Amino acid sequence: MQTETFGLKIPITEDARRYAEEFAAEQKGQAKGAKVYLNTLAVCVVHNFLKIVQIETDLEDSSAWNPIERLCYDIADLFIPHIDISVECRPVLPDQEEITLPPEVREDRLGYIFVRFDNDLQEAELLGFLSFRHRDDDFEDLDLKELEPLENFLTVLERMEYMSQVYEDPVFAKVQERFNIQPRLELVLQLEKTIRREPPYNHRAKGTSMLKNYLQEGSLAAASRSKERVNDFTDEESEELRELGDLAEALMEKLAQVLPHN
Repeated sequence: MQTETFGLKIPITEDARRYAEEFAAEQKGQAKGAKVYLNTLAVCVVHNFLKIVQIETDLEDSSAWNPIERLCYDIADLFIPHIDISVECRPVLPDQEEITLPPEVREDRLGYIFVRFDNDLQEAELLGFLSFRHRDDDFEDLDLKELEPLENFLTVLERMEYMSQVYEDPVFAKVQERFNIQPRLELVLQLEKTIRREPPYNHRAKGTSMLKNYLQEGSLAAASRSKERVNDFTDEESEELRELGDLAEALMEKLAQVLPHN
């Protein structure tokens, strides 16, 4: 497998055009039809790319292949069965430099691959990858110049194959029960991204911050927003903070043990 895939160009096949025309014809209105057409082409382009690198996908189990979901939502997902989650394949116009992700694709995604089409729709360029982001993050006006290389998607995909070992760990079970994290992959993807991109000395602090985000209003998360210094915490809040840090550190250590080292 090639390690450098940033800016890879993929031809648009006749099958992709046929699907796109069929799905677009189902829509009411030209604007919606055009959106579905490009969404479908983007999914097919990523599907064909993953076929080249021998990664199995399932078009028919993707929401973008469901006529009701196509009608109701702006979706361009591609389901990857062996990790039981989809990657979102967002179309990009030739001169477009920024993009906003629709609300309906901001959860339950491994990440986002951006597909830029040429003017005559003969081929498409895989611009890069955006790792999963927390649902409260800003999805407005994402700068396409700041995307990660597409090879990072392949790295995340490989690492997700090891997640079953994390889910079975008692520490993760304790965290999931306490914070009622749904879907569980959301937290794991955030932790994985931290391990991949942050130095080890930042892991505990980053992990603690993530767990704080899952606490309900009235808990430490709400209290921390109203206090300027950690010395302002009560003893009970400080103890809760230490407990969150211990849980986050234990999860990070487990992830670091099971994930492949690149």
